[in-house]
Parts: sequence; C-alpha cells; structure tokens
Amino acid sequence: GIHGLDPMLILKKRQAAEDRAKKSSAYLESRDKPKETVGGKGYVPPLQRGSVASAAERVTVGATAAELSIRQWLDKGGDQGLDGKGSPLPDKQEHHQHFTSDAGSNALNRALKDAGIKPTSILAAEGLTKAEERVVNALRYAIRKGQTTEIELEDAARVPRGACAEALRVYNSAVLADKELFGTRWPLQQKTQRTLEEDLALARSR
Repeated sequence: GIHGLDPMLILKKRQAAEDRAKKSSAYLESRDKPKETVGGKGYVPPLQRGSVASAAERVTVGATAAELSIRQWLDKGGDQGLDGKGSPLPDKQEHHQHFTSDAGSNALNRALKDAGIKPTSILAAEGLTKAEERVVNALRYAIRKGQTTEIELEDAARVPRGACAEALRVYNSAVLADKELFGTRWPLQQKTQRTLEEDLALARSR
C-alpha cells in the first residue's frame, strides 16, 4: 500500500514531476516568443515599422528638440499664416536677424531666436560673408598701394579668394543639410562665387 512507500522516493518523484512541468512551460514560452534577427558584426537594427512616418521625418532622427520643434512648425505651415500675407511688406530688419527680411524669414528668425539655436547654414553664411569681405578689403588695400595692373590685383586677391571658395563650399553643403532637416521652405539658397571683376567693382565703389 501507499503507506509502505519510502517517503524520500515519493518526494523525489514529486520533485521530478515539477521539474518536467517547469521545463515544458519554459519550452512553450520560448517557442511562442517572436524571433529576433541578428545581423552579425556591424549590424544596425532598422527603425521600428511605423515609428517614423516619412523620409523627411527620418532625417530628423537624432536632431535636437529645438530642431524638431522648428521642423514641426514649418510642416504645419507656421510661416504661412502671417499678418498681411499676400501684401508687400516693408524691408524691416529685425533684431538678431540672420538673413534678408521677408515674411517667411522673419517668422523663422523669431522661431530660431526663441529656440536659442543657429542652424549650420546660418553660421556658414556668416563665415562666407566675412570671407567675401576679406577679398574686397584685400583688393581695396592693393588699389590704395598703387597696385592696379591685372596681375597685381590677381596676386592680391589669390589667397583670400581661395579661402572664400572653401567658405562657399562649406556654406552650400550646410544649405543642403538644413533643407533636408527643416524642409524645402528653408529660405537660404546655394550660391556661386563672385568673379574677380565683381569683387573689383565692389572694392572701387566703397
């Protein structure tokens, strides 16, 4: 009868049955769990499906909160619902303005100022302006010193024009990047370098 069984044997059998039940439960849980694909060394997991709705939004992944806020403001047409839309506006330069005044850029200037940031293309535009001024100043100095031949003026402008070409390359790259980040309504546009004749005209007119 049951009273004749060894209590230790009964305990061992009960423990073995519980272990089998645990293993069975663990196997079923592992089998039903969604599989994760591992791509090996250097694998970068993709964005979760539906986490980024569009290619434009994918560009903003990793952007700062201020940049995302400006992007959302532009996407919602924040630069369109302005007082006097469709009517000529006076050419009023606002304080801390980063580029030429117009309805869209004035609104964007306010947003940038409130966010406390300067996008890369605006910083690059400031650098380009300074580089262009150095070219004109170098030519003006050469003219004052009596260096008026074509060769003398080319020599005077060679170094600052080279630096200006590099500043222009940085600026144009920054404009493309900010258009990707903030959208096609970003007001800054790519530029080409002024000719030596144009720089000379500016140097002689000042």
